[in-house]
Amino acid sequence: MLSDIILQILNGGARLRSREIAQKASLLSGGDYISKEDIKKEIFSKLKEKVTYDNTTYQYYLSGIKSQSKQSLKIESKEMILKVIGNSNKPLTAIDISNEIRKIYKCTVQYENIEIIILTELKYDIGIIKDRVIKYYLY
Repeated sequence: MLSDIILQILNGGARLRSREIAQKASLLSGGDYISKEDIKKEIFSKLKEKVTYDNTTYQYYLSGIKSQSKQSLKIESKEMILKVIGNSNKPLTAIDISNEIRKIYKCTVQYENIEIIILTELKYDIGIIKDRVIKYYLY
């Protein structure tokens, strides 16, 4: 029963931490308390073939949904970078952009990749301030 609830929660392509899965599972199970340790035990015992754990973000996701081409990930990263910098009222460093993407979109883009995308594909869209730390802003 718990494994069905976990699969139902992760079926939409979400990447969630065990605490978030436990909260949603408690609601879906009719108010029964389900701890994050219960979620971890269930995933590692019964769902290890279907659910994958990401060590960098500490999140779980369905194995089949993660597979996307590198080209689509690059396009999504470019759009996410533009939106994050556009929503900010101040110049941001690559680490700030990476942290904002992690908070808003629940995925990780390493700051080295952000710098590469900005310097290769977004060089005419994003301005650069060279100070002690390089900061990026939208023209």
